[in-house]
Amino acid sequence: YASLSQGNIEISSKGVIYSGKFVRYMLYGIFFMLLSYKFYIYMHKSTPKKHIELDELTLYFREIKTKVFALKDTGNMLVDSALGIPIILVSKDIADEIYDGADKNVEVFEICISTIGQEKSLKAIRLDRIEFKGKSGIYECVMGVLEEDMKSEYKCIFNPNHFI
Repeated sequence: YASLSQGNIEISSKGVIYSGKFVRYMLYGIFFMLLSYKFYIYMHKSTPKKHIELDELTLYFREIKTKVFALKDTGNMLVDSALGIPIILVSKDIADEIYDGADKNVEVFEICISTIGQEKSLKAIRLDRIEFKGKSGIYECVMGVLEEDMKSEYKCIFNPNHFI
């Protein structure tokens, strides 16, 4: 039952009497906990995830051996239609290293790729092979050269499902 005595509300539950002040502080506490939880959920969903799964790849082209960190991207479904082998995408600065180290007779060809909302062509070369650190096996692939440098810790994008 509830009663009013001298401006305070008393709430009784099985013989225990709570003052209106106590109930008010309990409601403030519950409200504060709900707001804190909502804030935590908002911050947790809005902050970008820092975990990126990278592999170390070694690219071989003629006598040039280049090591890069590569981002695993299962959405990269690029396959060269003429050769039937997968395409990895490489930052322009890595491709420049490979071109500069090779003799000037590098056979460059164009590949057409389709991304969300646009189609474009990229310069490409066929690598001799690639190897994955800690994984046995040598794989063939085409290296598609992006038009700009990647400003991140990885310099290559590949689909791990193509290299099983």
